[in-house]
Amino acid sequence: MTQAKTRASISTIVRSFGFLIKTSASAAHQAEAHYQRAIQVANSMGAKGILGQAHLGLTHLYNAQGKTEMARESIIAAIDLFMECESNVYLEEARALGKRLK
Repeated sequence: MTQAKTRASISTIVRSFGFLIKTSASAAHQAEAHYQRAIQVANSMGAKGILGQAHLGLTHLYNAQGKTEMARESIIAAIDLFMECESNVYLEEARALGKRLK
């Protein structure tokens, strides 16, 4: 899958958070569990870019749920990881989201 297709897929998922959270608490719980599992797996593999993307997705989820402090913690982790692996496209997105959380 190309990076453009991956970003489009992630964007589609992120836009669906609001709907999922409003219509199903269990969907939000499952999404959080999947992100936490993705974080564990990416961390064990040393896949910093994927780890950052999982934290970014978790930030969107927490933000949609109104869990601002948890969203801030997650976006800080995402920004740090994107800086480490020089993933500038995701870094810009994460920084923009971080500014909106303040």
